[in-house]
Amino acid sequence: DLFRSYVQSLNPRVEVAPEGSLPPYMGQFKGPYADALRTACRKALGKEPAFIREGGSIGAVLSMENVLNVPIVMFGLSLPEHGYHAPNEFFDWGQAGKGFAILYHYFEEIARLK
Repeated sequence: DLFRSYVQSLNPRVEVAPEGSLPPYMGQFKGPYADALRTACRKALGKEPAFIREGGSIGAVLSMENVLNVPIVMFGLSLPEHGYHAPNEFFDWGQAGKGFAILYHYFEEIARLK
């Protein structure tokens, strides 16, 4: 509604019509699973992750959290030079190896949770 009002204030002849949407999801930056990811990154990479808010459209995430009643912790491994969804997009094995190391330590950490 705010966006529609703003666009119409610029040009009342423009019609804003939504076509599709996904419910928003905001991951947890605090709590035992986020702490487990922090520890896993420290062990695997020698530094803490930067927890940031970033847009995306993985519609199943909210469903997984609600239906399975499990916490979802997302972490990105792609780098800007990997060309997200570009025709020449790639993901190098060195970066993948770091991801495997993080996952190994993450599962190790969450196995210790009560």
